Amino acid sequence: QLWMIVFLLIIWCGFSNSFSLYTLIMGSIVAVICCYFIPPSKSDVSFHLFSLIKLIPFVMVQLIKSSLIIAWDIITPKKRYQPDIVVIPFSCKSDLEKTFLANLISLTPGTLCIDISSDKTKMIIHIMYAHDKTKAVTFIKQEIEQRVIRIFNDGRN
Repeated sequence: QLWMIVFLLIIWCGFSNSFSLYTLIMGSIVAVICCYFIPPSKSDVSFHLFSLIKLIPFVMVQLIKSSLIIAWDIITPKKRYQPDIVVIPFSCKSDLEKTFLANLISLTPGTLCIDISSDKTKMIIHIMYAHDKTKAVTFIKQEIEQRVIRIFNDGRN
């Protein structure tokens, strides 16, 4: 828990924008109190840092591309959007993977994860530019979901 205290102290000082003695003391007190009242997680979640780092530029490129497409659609007179709802079956196994994937999809402009089926096997997504639903589903399954699975890989490909 020492690392958690140090981490919380650094966050505290970062948000305070100060590394004065007073800030360090107050941050230490708050960090210790937080660690005392919040028990350590018993989760065995692990992730591959390199896969997570590789995901960041991919997501940034997707954010820029989708933002430019939407901006272009807004400033030009011809509207190119064709919204639709698609249902995508999960390849992800854990709830963490499914949540991470749903958040990535919702983060990207033009897509939104609306719901996850009650049996947690499918995700319902609104796509703003669904000219080719098969292509959109394939991109989500092969590009985004596979990258998420690689981050939380438990021996699967």
